[in-house]
Amino acid sequence: MSRFTDKALTKIAKLTPDEIARILESQSSDIRYRSEVLDASDLGYVLVDKDGMLLYFNNTMYSLAPCYKRNVSDSVHVTKFIKDKEICSFILDSIARNLDEEYQYIHESSMYGKMDIRIYSSKVTDKNLKLFCFQDVTFLKKIRAEYLKNESLAAMTTMAAGIAHEIKNPLASISIYLQLLQRKLEADGCLKKEDAEKSLSIISDEIERLNAISVDFLFAVKPVNIKTELTSANKVAEKACNIAEPEVKERNITLVRDFATSLPNADLDPNLIEQSILNLIRNAMQAIEEGRNDGVITVHTALSGDTIKISVEDNGCGMTEEQLGKIFEPYYTTKANGTGLGLTNIFKIIKLHNGEVLVKSEYGSGSEFTISLPVPRSERYRIATSGDRA
Repeated sequence: MSRFTDKALTKIAKLTPDEIARILESQSSDIRYRSEVLDASDLGYVLVDKDGMLLYFNNTMYSLAPCYKRNVSDSVHVTKFIKDKEICSFILDSIARNLDEEYQYIHESSMYGKMDIRIYSSKVTDKNLKLFCFQDVTFLKKIRAEYLKNESLAAMTTMAAGIAHEIKNPLASISIYLQLLQRKLEADGCLKKEDAEKSLSIISDEIERLNAISVDFLFAVKPVNIKTELTSANKVAEKACNIAEPEVKERNITLVRDFATSLPNADLDPNLIEQSILNLIRNAMQAIEEGRNDGVITVHTALSGDTIKISVEDNGCGMTEEQLGKIFEPYYTTKANGTGLGLTNIFKIIKLHNGEVLVKSEYGSGSEFTISLPVPRSERYRIATSGDRA
């Protein structure tokens, strides 16, 4: 409603019939223009009140959801407009919870075939009303799948070249020590125990190194089927700390837990996130020099806006600017026996959770790796009442 119309209605008793007619005509035109704009939109809109009564919908809805085809006016319940019981249940539940949420479903359209539809619910100015937006994300999901496929192929090409380079060194060592054993055997007619044990020990180590390279490579290139569930990030972090604690104590390092209270649940795969945290703790252990008695690793959890953060901080050797720029590259490692795929795999896991991995480091002072995970829409109501540190 325009400001002029709004103001005129406050003085309607003083208006002439012609002035009232012009106001009504102006208002009717305004509504018609808005309806035409919304009907031309690719998005479907449904406006309902707190009782689920239908106040408005645009014509796009008929192509995005199973609706009754007969003319539906306002002042009917939403279940008399949308046929699908699960969609109606989502709408009514969202009204009851008064939350901004989302829901996805497959719609079989006679014109467009199978469509992936996403519904977003959102509050409007009037607290007794709620707007639901329907969006066809079929094309977006297809583009995303193609992008991930091409990204995966590019990464696989890079890693294939890397693994070819990485396996050369252990294979060369195995070949050299086998030749040494053969020469000693030919020269002396027998092998001394200490000579055999030394060579066989090195050969065994190199075989283990080849196996580690192969295992990490296979994990990096094969599709990961994540099984997410709403769970506590604190519980996952605690479990990782419990597993790592014996190793940490053996190195005379202190492991500190600094967990935020009242974190909202995260939508994550507990096993994969636990493994990622555990790997970061082990990386932190290796960054703290042997023999130190003041080594500290701190595992933090925190809430920052609509993001849950899990970080692993150490007071180890830290990294240079050059090292920081390469740490997520496949086969880059600063460790004598590292495969260079550990952080690459962590990065892959967190990306599959729509999260990020960030790192801060100062050479000689230590590093901090932070996993950021989005708070699910269904859990965001807890953010407003959370007093956790950011």
